Order: sequence, then structure tokens, then C-alpha cells
Amino acid sequence: MDRRQHEKARQVLRLGRRLHPVSLTLQLREAQFMAVTGQHVKAVPRLKRLLEFEPHNDEIHTALAGIYSQMQEHHLAIHHLKAALKTVDAEFRQDVLLDIAFEYEHLSDWRKAVRYLQEALTENPLNEGAVYELSFCFEQLGQFTDAVKYLEKFLDDQPYSFGAWYNLGNIQSQRGRYHDAIEAFDFALAIEDEFAPAYLQKAEVLMQLERYEDA
Repeated sequence: MDRRQHEKARQVLRLGRRLHPVSLTLQLREAQFMAVTGQHVKAVPRLKRLLEFEPHNDEIHTALAGIYSQMQEHHLAIHHLKAALKTVDAEFRQDVLLDIAFEYEHLSDWRKAVRYLQEALTENPLNEGAVYELSFCFEQLGQFTDAVKYLEKFLDDQPYSFGAWYNLGNIQSQRGRYHDAIEAFDFALAIEDEFAPAYLQKAEVLMQLERYEDA
């Protein structure tokens, strides 16, 4: 399944079900296989039946959440992701938190998305993708001051996060704080000197300051 070798996966599942017809784990894999091959209508009832046997199985909940998300049933996806969050292993907790945040983004519920993104970053401050998403949500809310406060506090703890410096530069630019924006972009480039977006955004700010040759 991970290698997208669907025919081989189908053969393994067929053999596995013959050898172990009552295995709940194999039934879960079969339902997951149905989901990744577009058989959502068949996968959902199977997963719900498995949930009756193992109501606290986070894999079943995340599988259902993935299907409901693809079906644009975001409230149902969130319900199952929150259920998974109660029992998921610590190493996967940040992934579930991010998935919940993305579902809230689909619903344009930016405040709740911010909450779960912040929690995900508490779990793993090195997740640059979460920093970008969080900055985007703050922008959607028009909370530029709150975004600056959060990013500055975040950078006190994670000073080498070039993504945080870059996003801080973007937000300062939108606030018209051009010199602060340049400083933030410079920090981003000092950490990651081949990060092209930071060069482009810095050039835009320099143009706003009419420093065309520097731009």
C-alpha cells in the first residue's frame, strides 16, 4: 500500500483473509486499502463495524477521518480525529493535531485552526510547515499584531527557524513595518542562504522603500 503496488496488496490481503479470517487488523488494512483505491462506499461501513469491536482504535478513527475529509464531510472528519487524539501514540500526536487544523481550515474556522496548529508546534517546534499554516491563518483573521507576538515568542525558543523569520518578515511587510521586515528576511537568509522566497520578498520591500538598486 505504501508503495502504491495495489495489485500486490490485493493479493496479500486475499491470502491473509484465507489464513486469518477473524483478524481485525487485516480487516482494517483491507478497509484502508479500499479507501486508498477510491472504494469509499465500501470502506466506511467496514470501518464502522470494526469500530464496534475496537472503539478506541486510533487507526480506525484516522482512516474514517481521511475518507470523510475526501468526501468534504469535514465535521465528521474532525469528530474522528479528536477521538484518535485521545489514544494515539505520542510520536503521531502532532500529525493528528495538524490534520484537525487542516479540517478547520477547510471550514474557514481560522481560530480553531490556529489553536490546533499552536498545539502541534508545541509538540514539534521544528515543523516548518505548521509555522507557514499558522501564519496563513493569522492573516486570514487579520490578526497581524497577534501573529507578530506569537512568532517573536516562538523565535525566542527556536531562533534558527528560517520559516518563522520568513513569515515574520511577510507579516511585518503587510503591516508597513518595512525595516522590521527586512531584518526578519535577513535572519531567514542568514540561516538558509538559498531560500529564494526570502530574496523575492525582501526585494519587494526594498522596492516599497524606493531602494531600487538594492532590490
